[in-house]
Amino acid sequence: MNTDSSASKAVEIAIQHVEAFSTHDYDTARSLLAEDVHFILIGPSIPGFPTLREGHGVEEFMKTLSSRNILIPGSLQVIHSIGDDHQALITVSVKATLPTQEPVTLLAARHYMLDEHEKITNELVIISTYEGKV
Repeated sequence: MNTDSSASKAVEIAIQHVEAFSTHDYDTARSLLAEDVHFILIGPSIPGFPTLREGHGVEEFMKTLSSRNILIPGSLQVIHSIGDDHQALITVSVKATLPTQEPVTLLAARHYMLDEHEKITNELVIISTYEGKV
């Protein structure tokens, strides 16, 4: 695996995907997904949000992504990335607005797998809240 994200196609696509949905650019986010994409999201206990979401297919992915997008556009920071032409692992932080409190920082580890058409076929996301500085 390559730790130089500029040389890794999967890292490039993964970051483009995260940037798109963190800025609510759903057309770009959708364009990077394979039709049969499988996703798993494991999140912290936040009132009103499930701690585990899993699904298959672009439509279900986009419905899940856009139904409660609490991310604050422009707050995404890529902390680390590693990958090759077929998979990527990135860690990111992003600010989110929760209905019950001030904005919070979310940390996430995100694993992506790509098909031969450079579309995302699998996404695994593990999210945690964070109180310190990133």
